[in-house]
Amino acid sequence: MVRYLLISMLLFPILGFCQLTIGNGYHVLEITGAATTYYNYRFLKPDLNDFKKNRFKLRDAQVQFEGRMGDKYEYELQFDLVDLAGSALEPDPENPGLMDCFLIYKGISWFDIKVGWSKTPYSRSSLIPFIYSPYWQRPEFLRGDIFSRRDVGVTIQGTYWKQRLNVFLGAYTGLGEVSLKGNNDRSGKLEYMTRIELAYPSRYK
Repeated sequence: MVRYLLISMLLFPILGFCQLTIGNGYHVLEITGAATTYYNYRFLKPDLNDFKKNRFKLRDAQVQFEGRMGDKYEYELQFDLVDLAGSALEPDPENPGLMDCFLIYKGISWFDIKVGWSKTPYSRSSLIPFIYSPYWQRPEFLRGDIFSRRDVGVTIQGTYWKQRLNVFLGAYTGLGEVSLKGNNDRSGKLEYMTRIELAYPSRYK
């Protein structure tokens, strides 16, 4: 029985999660960590040249800092140590290592202003964090080969009609993950983006 239990644990991914909150009444900082690992076993013929079989894999080792200063400012810094080590030479569009680094100003009643490096609102599925997804990886269409999943820029976003209507307006460098190297688009122009989400009769959660 113990042997079968051990085998079942190796066949399924294991997720570890922890969180720490520090605050003084005005400034609140939440530190979160998550790690995912798995064992990959494939029934392949010995002559097949597949080096990804029979191996342990560290899928994620994420660290996230989320902060709030009063009612007007929020910021977030999130990175993945595994992806940072793997994308040192060539950035991976789906997992570039630096996941989020932005500041949000919430002092205007009609909308919020986000500045920094964050996910671009091209797709609803792309905006959902991986840890909340029921799937092991994103679809091929949403993995960064068709459109950039992250970029540096400014986003104006707002939620209206009791969270049934979400509006995103943004201006970005246009280079996506490559923008971390400090370059801009060859045209010298920014990339503009608009997204409107409508849910009825229920609201977005």
